[in-house]
Amino acid sequence: MLEYQARIEQAALYLCVPWKLSRLKEQSCIERYEIIDGSGRGLSIVRDWNKPRFKVIGQFPDRLTSRYHRACKSIGFNPERPAKDIAVDIKRRFLPTYLERFEQSKQAKSEECASDSELKIIADAIMKVTGGHESGHHCCTSRRMVHFLGGSAEVTAGQCINLTLHSLSAEQGISILAALFLSPAQVDEC
Repeated sequence: MLEYQARIEQAALYLCVPWKLSRLKEQSCIERYEIIDGSGRGLSIVRDWNKPRFKVIGQFPDRLTSRYHRACKSIGFNPERPAKDIAVDIKRRFLPTYLERFEQSKQAKSEECASDSELKIIADAIMKVTGGHESGHHCCTSRRMVHFLGGSAEVTAGQCINLTLHSLSAEQGISILAALFLSPAQVDEC
């Protein structure tokens, strides 16, 4: 049986709506509780290893938040304290910073996904022109990789394209370089 479940549940009630103790349990060898708000935010309450203290750690779900913007300090508390005091501590010492970081991370995720949509459009155009295929996992990332016969194209943030070409004939190489470095009038002269 989880030793402090009733006290943690009371603390969740003192945090007020929408916070509540999650009833979804996972098998674990450590005493762990989860307080959620129903909109993706959550607090993990975990017993410190071999100590009579708990830590409050903020949750940042992958589907909602950027993995690069999750820094949030934890706080500790003595579970022997009254539930109301534990809740006051969490509200005062943890929630303001956590909620601010959560919103920042959520905004960053939104920006990453918008950027990824732009990169996907460019990668799709490259695939259409080359007959190539995209590789790798691309859920809100800052790059896309397209492989095609004779090379690859990496589309990166800022809509830059890094081309790698293999086994070009001299004529193909010169044509590509001319298209890159000469004006249209100069290309006609070649």
